[in-house]
Amino acid sequence: MGTDGALALGLVNSLLNEHGIYDAEYLMYKTNAPYLIRPSDGRYMRDRETNKPLVWDLVDKCPKVHNDPSVTRVEYEDEAHDVALLGSYEVDGVQCRPAFELLKEHVKKYTPEYVEEVTYVPAATVSRIAKEFGEAAEIGSTVTIETSKGPKK
Repeated sequence: MGTDGALALGLVNSLLNEHGIYDAEYLMYKTNAPYLIRPSDGRYMRDRETNKPLVWDLVDKCPKVHNDPSVTRVEYEDEAHDVALLGSYEVDGVQCRPAFELLKEHVKKYTPEYVEEVTYVPAATVSRIAKEFGEAAEIGSTVTIETSKGPKK
């Protein structure tokens, strides 16, 4: 891996594991971070009937397809059960974990000290930049991006 990649993964590690800065609500309802992952092949656990990826409903304490109405929010104001981003859950006899937990685990090896060895960016700087980036992110704020329709070019 090149130094840019090591620095990027080091910043992710610092954000998630050192500072604990991430938008859990966004991750739960707008990404595949809660999708349950099968340990044997690293693929999504899927519903037997629909073949859709599964998430773990923390309220009903059971797996549900990712777009089940009880765990889906179209708008942030919509009511929905929280889904797991962390933990281990048994589905059809298989212990699986959410993709987000696996990401957090994967980036742990990219410590600020490791990044310093590879990139010569001081460990304290890696940690500081990650923290500043996370604090400036305005987690939970809403951004509207104006778009317009036009001819395809």
